[in-house]
Amino acid sequence: MQCSFHDFMKQVAARRLASGYLLVGAESLWIEEALTALRDALLTDDFTATRSAEDMQESRESRIASPASDDARRAIESFDYTRYQGRESEVDQILMQVRTPPFMARRRLVIVKDFDQYRKEGQQKLLEELNKESPVCRLVLTAGALDKTLERLVATCDCPRFLVVIPAADRTEASEFIDRWSRRNRIPVTDDARQLLLEVSAEGASETSLSLLRNELDKFQTFLGESYHQDTKAPGNESLGQSQTTAPGSAQQATVSRETVRDLCGRWREYQVGEFVDAVLQRNRRLALNNLRHLDHWNEPPVKIVAWLAGRFLRMLAYGFGEARYWTKPEMTAALRSLAAIDIRLKRGSPEPYYLLESFVLRRTGTARRAA
Repeated sequence: MQCSFHDFMKQVAARRLASGYLLVGAESLWIEEALTALRDALLTDDFTATRSAEDMQESRESRIASPASDDARRAIESFDYTRYQGRESEVDQILMQVRTPPFMARRRLVIVKDFDQYRKEGQQKLLEELNKESPVCRLVLTAGALDKTLERLVATCDCPRFLVVIPAADRTEASEFIDRWSRRNRIPVTDDARQLLLEVSAEGASETSLSLLRNELDKFQTFLGESYHQDTKAPGNESLGQSQTTAPGSAQQATVSRETVRDLCGRWREYQVGEFVDAVLQRNRRLALNNLRHLDHWNEPPVKIVAWLAGRFLRMLAYGFGEARYWTKPEMTAALRSLAAIDIRLKRGSPEPYYLLESFVLRRTGTARRAA
């Protein structure tokens, strides 16, 4: 019987752990939260069974671990913790690792992210291994969504009891996430900046991408936080700096304003185009479509996106590096021809430019054809 994300986190906090898990959800931030909690529970003794999931989260945000515990964790992880990314590892290699007895921990921990990117045969092998409830290893699989094909496969392999469904975040949870970031970094966020951040990271009418939101907030910390924290180290100075450039010793408090968000989000769009191109070249359809929706929302010129894609395909075809392992030469040639046709239609004033890009993603991406 499947359980909710919050019930799962409570079980991890109390160390009432199953032999394996299948985590399903498009919110990668919460997937990572769950994987980190599992790693800490299985490979270290950093928290006790009486601690709540909220305590675990606050602990990870504020705790300064001792060097001894860090050394022990790194030693255990070196031998008994393995993490694979779907499409990039052979299924048989993963199964061999799962069946290997642990060296230091009570059980080995093997994580396979985005296992739904494998072909059906590879997915079935991993689900059958999950169902065996190995005494030497805990296997954790993650998937972005439970489509009809994968749902039937999960039921056939008798794995629903390992299923943990991780929902998307709503605007309230996203707003609370901004509050926690603001308190932790001592950088206030104005109400209008908060609303713009929620718009930028929106996934729909009621859902928000916490991963995209975290990227935006991390960017503020990168561009603004370093000078702020330097200023706060000055004797008698309790301020955080300014939203632009802060001189050492300044007493004016830093604030993330709507103008700050607009400025930095403009720089983020360039990165987002690169993320979209990477997702297409890695044949990650879900991530590519997600990034494409954001680019459409921001009115990013489709001609620019096509140019970036075509340039990467040309370099892959010429030099065969990077993501070329996901494509055959005929596939890359066909993709370039499609992009050339899209470019012509865009320059002739196609009324649905993003529909053309979405159709390209749906036709050309999906399960990597060279994956096991």
